[in-house]
Amino acid sequence: MDNSHSRINLPFVIGLNSAGESGALPKYTENCTSILASAYGSGDGYQKDRRMTTTQGGGGCTDRFTGTSSSSAISGGVATLLLNANKRLTWRDVQHILIRSADPSLLETHADWNQNGVGRWYSRSFGYGLIDAGKMVTIARNWSLVGNQISCIVQSSEQHVRIPRGGQHSHAIRMHCGNMRFLEHVIVVPSVHATRRGDIDLTLKSPMGTMSKILRGRKYDYYFRGVDDFPLKSVEFWGEDSNGTWELIVSSNADPHVGFSSPLTFRSWKLELFGTANLRNS
Repeated sequence: MDNSHSRINLPFVIGLNSAGESGALPKYTENCTSILASAYGSGDGYQKDRRMTTTQGGGGCTDRFTGTSSSSAISGGVATLLLNANKRLTWRDVQHILIRSADPSLLETHADWNQNGVGRWYSRSFGYGLIDAGKMVTIARNWSLVGNQISCIVQSSEQHVRIPRGGQHSHAIRMHCGNMRFLEHVIVVPSVHATRRGDIDLTLKSPMGTMSKILRGRKYDYYFRGVDDFPLKSVEFWGEDSNGTWELIVSSNADPHVGFSSPLTFRSWKLELFGTANLRNS
């Protein structure tokens, strides 16, 4: 799923994607900035990747379990192992351990990998990498719980900026978040009017220079009211410093040959930052 699905944008939801046996990205997957990590699923059917073997209803077995259903089931099992190793872990601790242990080396190298401001490799297709159950359990056994969550929320002033087809507009918010030094989740709540929501493209730039495409143009999205206070999450800034100037770049992907597309109108946006003062785990 991508950021247009509401539940993926909740901070306590762990977004996962699938990877084929060879580390390739299956065509049935979607990418977005809410993806934390990936687990094995299967290829596309055109590839020779094997599918997952597991039990099924009626007491039998199947060797055709596949897709993100398989990835989610594997990840749920790994989470159980993690909590057995350390029952004190919170949902935030699980996410920290998941990101710290994820392995990008076994996955496609051309799958939009970028380094964020603190050097972590991130892909909107695979998140921070492939889940490593053994490494996660090892880390969990000696893990010190993360500090209290700190939030920092700023609402922009009301704007009425008209953005022509193919054009873009940027608006900045300066954040002063006190003791927050380790960023976890970033949520943008934009208000952008459009006659076709699929024409809207939103990119968020952090004070450390990381660019995160929180909403990409959607060719078949014909919803006629644009994006109206819809929360969009990014985990791409994990570990960065929250303080400084954040910039939202609003772009129009409207096809000039599509008669019913119209200019966008940027109205406002809210920036919500969540993190902690520091990590006790080196």
